[in-house]
Amino acid sequence: MIVRGIVAFVAAWCVCGVAGAHAHEAERFDVSIRLHVDRSITSRLAKSVLKEETAGIWRPYGVQIEWPDAGTADAGANGFALDVTLQPRIEENERLRWTTVLGSARVDLDAPGRPPIRVSVDATESVLTLRKGPGAIAQFVTGRDLARALGRVLAHEIGHVLLGAPYHDDAGLMRAAFLPDELAEPDRALFRLTCTDVARLNARLHVLTGDPRFARRLGWMGPEPAGGSYGIERQELGAQCIPGRAVR
Repeated sequence: MIVRGIVAFVAAWCVCGVAGAHAHEAERFDVSIRLHVDRSITSRLAKSVLKEETAGIWRPYGVQIEWPDAGTADAGANGFALDVTLQPRIEENERLRWTTVLGSARVDLDAPGRPPIRVSVDATESVLTLRKGPGAIAQFVTGRDLARALGRVLAHEIGHVLLGAPYHDDAGLMRAAFLPDELAEPDRALFRLTCTDVARLNARLHVLTGDPRFARRLGWMGPEPAGGSYGIERQELGAQCIPGRAVR
């Protein structure tokens, strides 16, 4: 994830391996997030805001984020659970030393267990200090703004796992680059999925659950054609998805 004025990266490593249609309750896919928070940052984190932001971004796509206690083995109705660690910083990979790492997720489609998603609180806060929009105060970040931004970084990383995709898009939630003001903006409009990602999500959820309702109108499409998108029209998927395509 690249932020103008500072370079920040949200990493997704592939070992293989929406803001779209409004889903019916029967087509809901439950994801349990076991949230682990480093003790050093617990006091300055508004966890309820982070949770609502993450869940609110995914809710329009039929993905229901649940938050069981970190120590529980509960994996939700679908048996799909992710561990998430909020920590001060993420150790930089050798090839990422030119970046500020906001979060990372390992996309491993075949592994029985999934390594935890990691989100850096210090890096996200440092990006927010660069805001220039109305109401921004130099070098001051409220707990609510920080939690909202962390929720968006986490939603992005969850996207890599649910979509089974280590790459990014040129628009929406799965962009590689967010501006500091975008991370704190109350409106979530810039954090929707592209229509192509909604199609991929429905296909992935169909594979994960075996429920054909997730594949309604859209089956598995495989890699995006080199010459363009899947040709999915926005109106086929609902007003919440946006035009866009994958960029490697």
